Amino acid sequence: MLLNGQPAGTLEALIFDLDGTLVDSSAEIIKCLKQAYLDAKVGIDGLAFDSSLMGPPVSQIIPKLSPGLTEEQTAAIIAAFRQRYDNSEDDCSTAYEGTAELLALLRGHGRRVFIATNKPMKATLRVLRALGMEDFDDVYTIDKLGTRLTKYEMITGIVETHQLDPARCLMVGDSPDDVCSGRRAGLFSVGALWGYGDKDLLEKESDLALYSVPELANLLVAHFSAASR
Repeated sequence: MLLNGQPAGTLEALIFDLDGTLVDSSAEIIKCLKQAYLDAKVGIDGLAFDSSLMGPPVSQIIPKLSPGLTEEQTAAIIAAFRQRYDNSEDDCSTAYEGTAELLALLRGHGRRVFIATNKPMKATLRVLRALGMEDFDDVYTIDKLGTRLTKYEMITGIVETHQLDPARCLMVGDSPDDVCSGRRAGLFSVGALWGYGDKDLLEKESDLALYSVPELANLLVAHFSAASR
């Protein structure tokens, strides 16, 4: 089987987005965001808090959710959200079905596994720890290097730091930015249609679009089996 145009067995590493790809964090984010509005004394009547907001950093979610807020109001909501979400002790986020098995499969076949997420580092590590998903070669977050990183910069940072061959890597994500950034960096990009992103646009922009984590795992099993023949 061919994956990313390469012979079976040449796949070296996978880079995953987090929210909407490995983890369904929408309920926890929405819960904390609603409370952050109230903490900042900004009304929430008529606002549509739903999973369509997921994907971008919270600094981009708020203007989309409630355009017209002052800079001070937006800053207050962000600060309140960060305080609540970064320190949440009853996070209701869950790993997507098949995620643990997928990661075990990759480790069992000696593949390297990375995360590139728009979450800040503190919240990312908290979620991974809570879900028992800490076995990654590296985790790149929006604030990993002290400045705001784009998804493309995270991906290229992983590739360069770990001396990977982009042509032998997959980028898996649920947003058009994930897959477009991956392709721009030279990776084969898999669209995670089980996540939050625009499904039509994701199918259009990705090299391959899949409907579930187990579907991706099955594809990789076939790839590894072909490599062992």
